[in-house]
Amino acid sequence: MESYDKAQKQLTEAHRIFTQLKNGLNAAKCLNSLGQIYFKKGEIEQAEKHSQKALDFFIKHNYKIDASRAYQTLGSCSMKKKQSQKAIQYYKNSFAIDSLESNYLELVETCTYLKNGYAEIEDYKNAYYFSDLYKAYSDSIYNTETTDKFSELEVRYETAQKEQKIELLEKKKEILDTKAERDFWIITGLILLFISSVIISFLIISKQRLKAQQRTAEVEQKLFRVQMNPHFIFNAIFAIQSFMLENDSQKSSLYLSNFAKLMRMILESSRQEKIRLSQELKMIEYYIGFQQLRSTPSFDYKIHISENIDPENTLIPPMLVQPFIENAVEHGFSNNSENALIEINFILKKDIIFVTIKDNGKGISENKKKKKHKSLATEITKERLSLILNKKGKKNIEFSIRDLSSSNSTITGTEVRFKIPFEEEF
Repeated sequence: MESYDKAQKQLTEAHRIFTQLKNGLNAAKCLNSLGQIYFKKGEIEQAEKHSQKALDFFIKHNYKIDASRAYQTLGSCSMKKKQSQKAIQYYKNSFAIDSLESNYLELVETCTYLKNGYAEIEDYKNAYYFSDLYKAYSDSIYNTETTDKFSELEVRYETAQKEQKIELLEKKKEILDTKAERDFWIITGLILLFISSVIISFLIISKQRLKAQQRTAEVEQKLFRVQMNPHFIFNAIFAIQSFMLENDSQKSSLYLSNFAKLMRMILESSRQEKIRLSQELKMIEYYIGFQQLRSTPSFDYKIHISENIDPENTLIPPMLVQPFIENAVEHGFSNNSENALIEINFILKKDIIFVTIKDNGKGISENKKKKKHKSLATEITKERLSLILNKKGKKNIEFSIRDLSSSNSTITGTEVRFKIPFEEEF
């Protein structure tokens, strides 16, 4: 948000607290973050001072990844001071660490720094070398993390096409009525006939837990299918192909790079129960950027986070917002939409985070006039929220979708509201 003075004040206070608690690692991370803030403010000497102090701690205690980030900050400071050789050495140190750790995403960024550094001193041979490495690591990320997933999803899609085309909620009922579950309860009943009352009580408790786990697994599986919508994936692949056929290498490269990053983040988050809010925000921005690239007409977005939320220290369930962004883009905006906008808010009140997703599109009423659209993502998200809040001992999920359209069409749009428990990482 470029509120550097505010960030500097809060990081300084965080450093004081961590130092008081003798938490050296987080104190050093605060110092390096302060170095980055000072760099953005143009206070290069202060930036070097803080990042060097952080680097000394990281090296002493063998925190390699954090040391790599400090090297990058110091390299940027040296480049700003026209000390290109010194900057290159810092970047090479970062490159060496990320290479040993196989940190491909950071290697892509470090290759860019090294390419620019060598170009600055007119060492075009090395500049070209790291330009090639940048492309190689970018391709590696896409090939190793995405190609296999595309193949797997293609098989799933083709298999689903051969099966009966029924609604996802109907499939849930079919799963609950399958022979496997009926056999399970028959076997359980036979066992209950031959065991004591104590074992009976134990099995009842176990049965309830198992049923809750099955229901959670089903909801998460369906969410994953919605998130990884084959229609969305193949539209994206065909769009990339069209750019390539038109010899638009710039757009196809940007499209492919953004899509690879988005897919990797979605696949990683789908295996985690909770992620940092900062990761969720990055995933939202990649997703919206990707949709902006392929969307006609274009649209803008705003994300607001209340000041009492620390995105780096706040944990939330992943991919709760994305389905409603997709609904807004796919169903809210028409070809003649002007100044199309999606607003996303995260507001913390006591121990609850209130989330709203609002667009100025056609609204629910207009969509219903044109076609009957039932959002599976909406139903699945409500079930996820119910499970999350029940786990925390809360019954009311407070989920709502509101049509903002007025009778004279001066105001249009849709607003989605829900809440999640506030949880900090440490």
